[in-house]
Amino acid sequence: MDEHEIEDLIFQKCVSLIMGRPHSIHEMMLYIPKKLKHFEGTIRNIDEASARIIERLIEREYLDDLKFIEWWVDNRTYFRPRGVRGLMSELMQKGVDKNLLEEFFANNPVEEVELATRILIKKAKVLAELDIPTRKKKATDLLLRKGFPYSVIQVALEHLENLLYNTTN
Repeated sequence: MDEHEIEDLIFQKCVSLIMGRPHSIHEMMLYIPKKLKHFEGTIRNIDEASARIIERLIEREYLDDLKFIEWWVDNRTYFRPRGVRGLMSELMQKGVDKNLLEEFFANNPVEEVELATRILIKKAKVLAELDIPTRKKKATDLLLRKGFPYSVIQVALEHLENLLYNTTN
C-alpha cells in the first residue's frame, strides 16, 4: 500500500466513525494519528497526512464543529439535560473552541428553566419524601452538578414546590 491508499483507507474509517455519531474536529485530530501509526514505515509524515485527511473531511462536510455543537446540544437536551455551563464544559472537553460555543449559545438560547424543572419532576417522588430544607439542598446540588445557574435553580425549585403542593392538596 502506498501513502495515498493508506490515507484513503483512514479517510473511510473516519467517515464510518462519523456516521455512527458526529465528532468534533479535535476528536478526529486525536483519532487519525493513532490510525496512521499502524503504517508508520509507509507514511513519511503523520502530521501532514492527518492534516490532509482532516481537510478532506471538512471539505466534504463530514466535519463541522458548528453542526457537532447543534447535534450535541439537541442530544443532551433530550436524553441527559444539562445547563449551558454544563454543555459548554462537555463540548470544550471535546475540543470545541470556546468562542464558537459562546456564539452558538448567544444565537440559540437553551430553555434552562424547562430542563431543570424536567429533571426535578423526574426526581419528584424521591424528593417529596424529604423535609423541605433537605429537598431544596438535594435538588440544588443535583442541578448545580448538571451545570445550571443558581437563578434557574430557584425558579425550578418553585415549580417543584408548586407541583408537590398541588398534588398533596
